Order: sequence, then structure tokens, then C-alpha cells
Amino acid sequence: MNDEGWESVMKVTRTVCDVCTDQDKPAKSYEIRRLDDGITVSKDLCAEHGLALEELLADAPQPTPKKPPKATGGTSRRGPRGITVTSMDDIEKQKAASS
Repeated sequence: MNDEGWESVMKVTRTVCDVCTDQDKPAKSYEIRRLDDGITVSKDLCAEHGLALEELLADAPQPTPKKPPKATGGTSRRGPRGITVTSMDDIEKQKAASS
């Protein structure tokens, strides 16, 4: 307990290799699913014990980063079938400009 009567609690979580349980080696988490029957297993493995999986993953295609959405900013844009879509703000600006 501290001076105010509160107990300080800190929780530390460490992932260790499921094979060697060496706490000094960083471990990565893997999830493997067999497609034939859907059986899934999760394993935490250090670099040494995860080497075979890392070699398989090295040949896998890398995920493509998602493009950020384009900002329309109230401008006209093309809608379905080539129809021009204009915001109400743009219409009001066009009215004010033509008066």
C-alpha cells in the first residue's frame, strides 16, 4: 500500500516460446489453420523454433496497403452512370456567383 492507502498494481505480460520457454528470447504468435478440416492451432515461437514458418511466410505475397479515401471537399463528382453530383453548398456558391 502507498501513502494514501491505495495498493499499486502493475501487470506485465510476456510472450515466450511454447517449445523452449526461454524468457530471454522474443517470441512471435502464429495461428495455423488446416484447410481440409478447419482445425486451427495457435503457437508462440522464438526465431529458432519459428524458422520453418518464417521460411514459408517469406514466399507469401505481401499484403497491399490500403489507399486512403479521397477527400471530396464539397466539389462535384461523377456518380453512377456518369451523372454529375453537386453538393448544396456548391449550388449556393454558383447562384451567388451568377447574381
